[in-house]
Amino acid sequence: MKISLFTIIAAWYLILIGNAEDKIDANWISKLDPNLKLNQIHIPGTHDSGTFAINLVAIKRFVETQNLDITEQLENGIRYLDITVSFEDIGDEIYISHNFIPCFTRKNHKLYLRDVLNDCMKFLMDHPYETIVTHISREDVDRDTITDYNFDC
Repeated sequence: MKISLFTIIAAWYLILIGNAEDKIDANWISKLDPNLKLNQIHIPGTHDSGTFAINLVAIKRFVETQNLDITEQLENGIRYLDITVSFEDIGDEIYISHNFIPCFTRKNHKLYLRDVLNDCMKFLMDHPYETIVTHISREDVDRDTITDYNFDC
């Protein structure tokens, strides 16, 4: 039996993409084989995860890479978050940024790292068998500054 490449692609599309709304599962990791190691799992993630609400209209389309907030991403199965941070000029607050442009919440408040971590902790409390991998990088901080910072969530 000969199967065309188109048939294979169409079948995978229907399995993975077709009726995607029916396949969303906030608890997908808990359904995996418990003997799997983290490096044996294909983990869906987002780039610049905190860029769902950029309030600078002139550059929004160049900077905003997500349309779901952190909680929505997690509820839709995302388990890898790419977070870039910057420091406030005044004080020690760490905020989420993209190319030095601050990210905001849906309520138009600056999005802070503590907000993202709180969203992650709430999700994990609601879904105790799930895992979140987070990559946090800095844009404008000195290496000595970041190692001395206390995270109070």
